[in-house]
Amino acid sequence: MTSIGTGATSAEVQAILAAGDERDAVADARDAAADERDRALDLAEMLDAESNYGAQWSQRRAAAFERRQARDDRAASREDRRALARRLDGLGDGSG
Repeated sequence: MTSIGTGATSAEVQAILAAGDERDAVADARDAAADERDRALDLAEMLDAESNYGAQWSQRRAAAFERRQARDDRAASREDRRALARRLDGLGDGSG
């Protein structure tokens, strides 16, 4: 987590950053679990002699792409929170 200076709002700023980082970690873990489930389904389908292997690849690709976009959005959101936190911290010490 990013550390912010010692302005009057520093504790609040740290709490905002910590909450955002926690939400991001939960979402990252959820995405990792989804990726693992997708790999397991793919392997099971590939090894099943009676399956129509590859029939759902387009849907799986779309889901994986959306997860990647969500990760990118979280990274941008994380940077936005940090910029806002720096701004709030600056207001707390009278320099903003």
